[in-house]
Amino acid sequence: MKTLKPYIFSLLIIVLTIVMSSVYLLNEQPQRQFLLGQVETASINVAAKIPGRIETQLVRLGDKVTAGQALLRLATPELEAKREQALAGVNAKQAQLNRVNQGARTQELSALHDQWQQASAAAELANTTAERLELLFSQGLIAQQQRDEAKTKAQSARLASEAAKSQYQLAVEGADNDTKTAAEQDLAAAYGKLAEVEAALKEAEVIAPISGEVSELLLDVGEVAPAGIPAVTLVNPDDQWVVVHLREDKLWQPGQVVAAYVPALQTTMDFAVTWVSPVGKWGTWSASQPGEYELQTFEVHLRPQSQAALRAGMTVKFEVADDFFE
Repeated sequence: MKTLKPYIFSLLIIVLTIVMSSVYLLNEQPQRQFLLGQVETASINVAAKIPGRIETQLVRLGDKVTAGQALLRLATPELEAKREQALAGVNAKQAQLNRVNQGARTQELSALHDQWQQASAAAELANTTAERLELLFSQGLIAQQQRDEAKTKAQSARLASEAAKSQYQLAVEGADNDTKTAAEQDLAAAYGKLAEVEAALKEAEVIAPISGEVSELLLDVGEVAPAGIPAVTLVNPDDQWVVVHLREDKLWQPGQVVAAYVPALQTTMDFAVTWVSPVGKWGTWSASQPGEYELQTFEVHLRPQSQAALRAGMTVKFEVADDFFE
């Protein structure tokens, strides 16, 4: 036993040395540095063009929709009433145009003809009376005043007869081209108002402008949707990019491909730089020593080079050199 103790002691010293050396070597290994980015996805806010109360929601959160698909429907009783008014206006203007094209009715023509004949008979009688009084005046049997009154009445009766004849002839000939054109334009204006209301009614269904996924429903059934205020948010899962912020002396250039690890997917992917832009004065790195200069921070967008199930908000880790953040 005494001969084994030195060997055991030596073995323990060797093991302890190996362990301490391993710990030292591990502590001396450089720490891996990562630049963190975040996935963003193209989104669009969909709003109604007309105000109205939400009657039906046709989609739910997470639903996949295609361009042109209805997302929600508005109740628009006011527009329905305006449509009835516009339709009544069209019917009224159409009736007026029909009347212009048709001309006067038989009864109206008969009445105007009778008025003309009556005026003609009155004019003939007045003229005969005036001639008789003219003869009596030449014989000195009546005063000049009576003769003049008779002549004036005869002239008035003749003019009335001519006017009645003109009215009758106008009725027979029908409306002139200007009157017909005016009636046609009135009808066209009425149809325009009806088309305007019907176009507004089509907007009662809020349509998806792009294909994508429903990410937010900002209004519920029964709530009033003001015109232009977003009601639904859609995201396009096929239009994604990663956003990182880099100091200008560490900047990546458009077209550069960088590998990154996506923890949520537990996979490494390649991303290509597609857009670089300064973020503004708030991102400026001020000089700390004489001779140094301010460094601008840039926002960099990178797009994945292969299809992946990336989602907005996911973290992306870019491994960088030890001195990257110095």
